[in-house]
Amino acid sequence: MKTTRSPLSHSHRKDLDELFALLGNQQDGRKRYPSDISTKKWCKVVRSLMQQSRDLGGQQCKYELRELLNAMLYKAKIPCCPWGALPGDFPPSNVVSCQYYSWYQERIIGDIDRSLGSNLREIGDSEPVCKEMLAPLEIWRDGRKRYPNDLSDRQWRKVERWFMQQPRGKGGRHRKYELRDLLDAMVYKAEMHCPWRMLPHDYPPWNAVSRHYYPWYQAGVIDEIDRILGTNLRAINDCEPACKVKPRRQRNRQVA
Repeated sequence: MKTTRSPLSHSHRKDLDELFALLGNQQDGRKRYPSDISTKKWCKVVRSLMQQSRDLGGQQCKYELRELLNAMLYKAKIPCCPWGALPGDFPPSNVVSCQYYSWYQERIIGDIDRSLGSNLREIGDSEPVCKEMLAPLEIWRDGRKRYPNDLSDRQWRKVERWFMQQPRGKGGRHRKYELRDLLDAMVYKAEMHCPWRMLPHDYPPWNAVSRHYYPWYQAGVIDEIDRILGTNLRAINDCEPACKVKPRRQRNRQVA
């Protein structure tokens, strides 16, 4: 005997449309970070965030709630990361920080921590809300976000000569990534104490950065940069001496 399903009411259909809109597409627009929330965990907290889908002015939030939460989870994963150093493929840092303190004051952050087992509340406990804590407007240069730890033009001129003797690609081709961007990524990792895979995606790929770091360390270039700029790039190797990128395996070709 066939059973007929009762049609959804208008209110239920509206709730479902709202739910799927909030779920969003995780793969659309950017690469994933290890700290990103999974779809299963997102379904646990989306109900509590549905009522907070509007900002303080009562207008629809311009950014997906899931992306805002992912940015907060990234900062919680790397406690040394200030608001202004959040990766550029997340929503703007000032939007994320304002939304966080709004949820913190309304105790929504505590509900998320209980549901996910996260530690988002530690951000608000260690960094109470104040004007100085809210991230300033972001500055972009050459198509990517400029982070607080990026070298200034004056700093780059001091160390640029150490890279002029670096070999080019195979066959003398131009390098795929700018040396200054590679060095900026290394400084970010050293100051934020983040794993290689947590480097912002608007830097060169993390495996390319690490593949350049270890030869520079062995050649003594890293020590010279630390001496000239007062950075602590040497600490990367001290903490992760064995974190070298494994070479690709070459398949054995049969000779006819």
